[in-house]
Amino acid sequence: MESRCQYTGVWTEAAFWMYLFVRSVADIFPTTAVALIDAAVVIATRETSCGRGDVGRQLAFGSLGFALLGPLTGYLSTLTSNIGPAYWLPFVLHAVLMILAAIIALSADGMPLSPPEWWWHTRSGMLALPMSAVKRYSSETVALIFVLLVMGTFWSAMDSYLPLHLQILGGDELSIGVAMTVGAIPAFLFLWKSEHLVDYCGHSNLLITAFTMYIIRFTGLSLVSDPWWSLISEALEVFTLGIMWVTTILYLRHLVPRHLTVTAQAWPVIAHFCIGRCLGSVIGAYINLGDEDIVQSLRFVFRCMAVAAAIVASLYFVLYHGILKPRCHAHTIQSSRQPSTIVQAMNGNGNYAPLRVYHNGMGRKGQFRY
Repeated sequence: MESRCQYTGVWTEAAFWMYLFVRSVADIFPTTAVALIDAAVVIATRETSCGRGDVGRQLAFGSLGFALLGPLTGYLSTLTSNIGPAYWLPFVLHAVLMILAAIIALSADGMPLSPPEWWWHTRSGMLALPMSAVKRYSSETVALIFVLLVMGTFWSAMDSYLPLHLQILGGDELSIGVAMTVGAIPAFLFLWKSEHLVDYCGHSNLLITAFTMYIIRFTGLSLVSDPWWSLISEALEVFTLGIMWVTTILYLRHLVPRHLTVTAQAWPVIAHFCIGRCLGSVIGAYINLGDEDIVQSLRFVFRCMAVAAAIVASLYFVLYHGILKPRCHAHTIQSSRQPSTIVQAMNGNGNYAPLRVYHNGMGRKGQFRY
């Protein structure tokens, strides 16, 4: 839709800086909300004597809302395009839904966010996950944050300019809305059983899969000539955003001690949606600068990002499986070798073995460290 602003010159520059200021301030709150929601979900699905919930099932409903509201908003925008300013309906719906979410958060005092029942384990004895674990797994944590920063750069370079690319190719609000949200539909199905998927495939393998899917997505977008063909590429967003994000949440839940849960869940938001998002937008804008053929320029950006994703995926595979994994695996084996007298001292019959449940037993949790 063409802009209805008829002013140019000084007013255009002032409008840009005002929008940049308002957008920068406004983005503080959604990103903070994402970090707090992730932490709340991790705590709410905590381990108790009655079992535990599934993180992916909580996030699946967010994916379902994302899948429904995108096409719906695009369709309603085509019907109301002559009523008000350009894209007024998405802004109104966004404000209404944010207010509704805030009301629910304020009134939902029954959410199970209290400390877990076995919290006393982390406060005494050698069964706790001590603060030394932060240093022990610091290299693995730093590598994960760097991977998220790179993925945020790829995501922003694609997400920031994809609507423009599809619009130039002849897409309307409906086709763009469907293309931007089609990946959320399979994401709902995968997230429903995501913890089992992560347990089976492993964190690093899913992250490498996300990089591989970025290669395919960027390559596909550089070749499409019709907006509807982009649906094939956008459907793969289930791997580059949905599964990648729940993998990150679960990964950090096991790397960082329990009392640092909120801080740990804020790290991926900062790396992916703040720093990475900024870098991706700037890199895409810099490559497009001064090119009159926007379509060819955007295709060149997508090709460059496909090559970069291939390089980063190869480096991460070599560094993780060649350096980080053997080192962290050695630490895990060393920390799990505890004298049997420690376990027997807590329970005279010698049958109580929380190390099997919370650390490195062969139960459902596998290699997870609690």
